[in-house]
Amino acid sequence: MKKYQLLKDLKIIINGKTLYKIRALRDGRNFKEGEIGGFVESESNLSQDGNCWIGENAMVFDNAVVLENAFVHGNAKIYDNAKILGNSKVYGNAKVFNNAKIFNNAVVYNYAVVNDYAKVYGYAIVFNNAWIHGNAEIFGDSNVYHNAWVYDNAKVFDSAWVYDNAKVFDNAKVYGRARINGKAKIYDNAEVFDSADVFDSAQVFNNAKIYDDAAILGTAEIRDNARVFGETTLSRGIYTSSDFDLKEIMECSLGVVPVNSEIILYKKVYKISDGVYSSCYDRSFTYKDGEIVEVDEYEENPLISCGKGLHVSTYNYWDKGDTTIACLIKEEDIITCQRGKLRVKRLKVLGEC
Repeated sequence: MKKYQLLKDLKIIINGKTLYKIRALRDGRNFKEGEIGGFVESESNLSQDGNCWIGENAMVFDNAVVLENAFVHGNAKIYDNAKILGNSKVYGNAKVFNNAKIFNNAVVYNYAVVNDYAKVYGYAIVFNNAWIHGNAEIFGDSNVYHNAWVYDNAKVFDSAWVYDNAKVFDNAKVYGRARINGKAKIYDNAEVFDSADVFDSAQVFNNAKIYDDAAILGTAEIRDNARVFGETTLSRGIYTSSDFDLKEIMECSLGVVPVNSEIILYKKVYKISDGVYSSCYDRSFTYKDGEIVEVDEYEENPLISCGKGLHVSTYNYWDKGDTTIACLIKEEDIITCQRGKLRVKRLKVLGEC
């Protein structure tokens, strides 16, 4: 028994092709017997088997086909040689065309476009004006949305998100729980993975890799064979090191580097009296103008940002505390630069700013 029939008296013409409404002849997962569905050009566009269905005002034409348990509805348009199958869903005002393929449990909706030879599968979701094209693949539990583009041979998978106006292209890969957003661009053979974030107008390209909990933002450019990892945050400049280059990280994160093996940075404290201050995190720990302050125990691992030690940064970095003091740090006492601040073993208090 057929699942549906064409209604020859309910038709429209699209691109010179006549499309017909369909009526269900039996119940299915996404339709009831007698229900009027969407539009097809012929029975070759919608399988008579399984629970696949075209609902509402959705259109499937040319050599496009909906198979298995797939559901196309809303105002979606599927055409050319596109295939929608498995348990996938395409709806809203989404378009899938050329030789694109949506399958498994993937969902495409809300003005998203998938075309060329692109594939969306697994449990991936593509929506809100996202554009997937070329030979791109979106799969796993990944999300691509809000005007993001993924194209060429790029891949987004696992639980990664690409959104806003971000672009991932060439042979780039974004995976793990990585987040790419803003106007960020990931391209060439670059990879971003684990829980790394790339946003703002940052770019990652060539053979660079960003991973662990690293964050690339602002106008930073990560290129060549660079590796950025741990909890490193870079917001400016060009970073090319394949190892943990402390000076290069400081320049790309803070915009400053030691001069004559010394650097002046700042920290917020609570003022006790003239020239005497207490730590924002341990009120018994004090700083005094002109004195050297040091800690007996400190976290030596440069990949950890909030370990034990003294923390200093740029003037505007801090928010807690009521007074900003300037501090002189010797290069030999710097442990790391992570999340926009230095962790050091000792410093000299220069005074209130």
